[in-house]
Amino acid sequence: MDIAVTGGSGFVGRHVARALLAAGASVRLLVRDAGRVPDELRDRCRVVVGDVTRPETIPALVTGATHVVHMAAVVGSGGTGLDGYRAVHVSGTRVLTEAAARAGVERFVHLSSVGIYGDTGPLGASEVTPAHPQDAYELSKWEGEEVAREVASRTGLPLVVLRPAGVYGRWDRRLLKLFRGVSRGRFVMIGPGSCRYHLVHVDDVAAAIGAALEHPAAVGQDFIVAGPESVVLSDLVARVAKLAGRASPSVRIPLAPVLLAARLTAAVCRPLGLDPPLYPERVAFFTKQRVYSIDKARHLLGFTPRVDLDQGLARTLLDYRADGWL
Repeated sequence: MDIAVTGGSGFVGRHVARALLAAGASVRLLVRDAGRVPDELRDRCRVVVGDVTRPETIPALVTGATHVVHMAAVVGSGGTGLDGYRAVHVSGTRVLTEAAARAGVERFVHLSSVGIYGDTGPLGASEVTPAHPQDAYELSKWEGEEVAREVASRTGLPLVVLRPAGVYGRWDRRLLKLFRGVSRGRFVMIGPGSCRYHLVHVDDVAAAIGAALEHPAAVGQDFIVAGPESVVLSDLVARVAKLAGRASPSVRIPLAPVLLAARLTAAVCRPLGLDPPLYPERVAFFTKQRVYSIDKARHLLGFTPRVDLDQGLARTLLDYRADGWL
C-alpha cells in the first residue's frame, strides 16, 4: 500500500505513520511545516508540504496513493470559532475526498470523533445513537463526516469512518495537563468528578486504522474506537496520582462559578481572535459523560483494544518523564 496521511506530524499521526511503516507500507505525509516532522519519519516518508485548506497542495499528496488516512484536525484551541473548525473539518474534508476520488484511491479512512454524540449520559453511545453535537468542534466533525459520506456516495470512493474516544499516549498534550497537575500536586477538581471518561491508547487507534485500511467488511461503515473501559473522572485522577507517587488530589471547587467565568472569558476573547485561558469546552472535561460501546468494531472490524487503562497510563507517565515533559 502507498498511504497518504494528513495530520502526519501531529500526536496521533506520528504514531500511525510509524505503525504503517512497520507494516511495510509506503507513507506520504501532508504537513504544514516540514520542520515539525521527526527525523525518523522524514527519512522514511515522502513529505508533502501543504494543507487541506489549500486545494492546490492536495494533488501531490493523493496522486498515485492507494489509500488515504485523513486525520488533519483543529484541536485544543479555545479561540477557534465555528468557521475556523469548518475550514479544516468540513471544507478541507471535501477538498481531500474529491481529490482522492479523482485519483482513484482504493480506500479512504476518515477520522472523526466520538464528540459527535455530545454528552452520552451514563448509558453511553453506539454507532446507532443519533448524533448530538454540543459545541463548534463537535458540530464541525459531524458535518465533516456528512461531507465525506456525500462525496463517497456520489463518486464511489470507498469510505470508512472511525470515531476515536479520548486518545492518549506518548506526545499527547491534552492529557498531559492532568498528569502535570497531579504530579506537581496542583490538580484541582472542578465539580464532583463523577462523570465518566472513556480513553483509548494511541497504539490501539493505530491498530484500528490498520484494520480499517484492509478489512473487506469495513467499507461503507462507521466505527467507534475506544479502550476496554470507561472510568469515573475522580478515579482516573486517583490512578494517575498513584502511578506518580502522589496523594490523590482533594481540592475541589464548585462547578457553577467556573462555568460562568468560562463563558464570560470566551465571550470576550473569541471576538478578538484571542485564545481564552478558560472556556466552556475545557470545563466540559469535568462535566460531560463520555461512555461508548465498541461492540461493532469488535464484531465487524475485528478490533480488540490491547492496552488496558492502567497499563496505558503507566506507559504514558514513563514516556512523559523520558521526554522531559514532566
